[in-house]
Amino acid sequence: MLTQFFGNYLLQKNIINSSQLMQALQHRNATRNKLGALAVNAGYMTESEVEEIHNMQTRYDKRFAEIAVHMGYLTTQQSEELLNLQKSGYVMLGISLTALGIVSDEVMHDAIVSYESEYGLSSANMLDANDKIVTDMVRKFYGFDNSKPQLYGCEYVTLLIKNIIRFVGNDCSLSAPIQSLPEFKVPYSSQQTILGDFTSNTFICADNETFIAFASRYAGEAFEEDEEFIRESVADFLNLHNGLFTVNISNSFSVDLELSPPYTDPIMPKMSPNSRIIPIEFTFGTVYFIFSL
Repeated sequence: MLTQFFGNYLLQKNIINSSQLMQALQHRNATRNKLGALAVNAGYMTESEVEEIHNMQTRYDKRFAEIAVHMGYLTTQQSEELLNLQKSGYVMLGISLTALGIVSDEVMHDAIVSYESEYGLSSANMLDANDKIVTDMVRKFYGFDNSKPQLYGCEYVTLLIKNIIRFVGNDCSLSAPIQSLPEFKVPYSSQQTILGDFTSNTFICADNETFIAFASRYAGEAFEEDEEFIRESVADFLNLHNGLFTVNISNSFSVDLELSPPYTDPIMPKMSPNSRIIPIEFTFGTVYFIFSL
């Protein structure tokens, strides 16, 4: 998650452009393993144990290492060892940018120092950066205040970025909220409503080609033109995310929430004045996540 904010930081400082960022993310992902793969390579876990943890993450908003330690698959020392390999993910992005000749070593060093200073990052707090530090970064970046609806929104977006990285991929870049959706030649939209003590209409929108790529990435197989599976895959991601969100919010704020069945159709959503549109750019296209506060 820190990597996604670092990528945007580099864009805001005009150090790189969006195309260069996507190129560097692809380069980094070709040389960087996920925590589960690192655990298998180290001989700490089996592939079946890793798959079990991934399945548990669809039901609980917990980090891979946290669940693995709880299940007894990793010791605390082993988890810290593996996390230390990943904690400098944004540094690895910087290394990819310099390896590709996009940015000089000196410019990247200064950018990393400036980024860490601005967000209060250090080796001492890096392993906790998915908690308070990241929440503060999300609040600042997306402009959430401390009112209750805005706190719900901050939790929604923080969890959304986590789930995208967990279940779709980390080759993505964050952008500030936008006021209206672009005109899609062939649009697709998955929709679901959160009901109860408050109501929120949620959507995932993209053009047809990007929608298919997102569905294929989440499901781990190429759907191409299999429309039924494409619809089901994106709707399943929305339902998974909203399910974890309702559990988190219910636990944190003692509210009672439930979900309507998700559905997908080629119709652009009708948004309310309090809707937030969050664009996230992947290497395969931009996906728009919408929710109302």
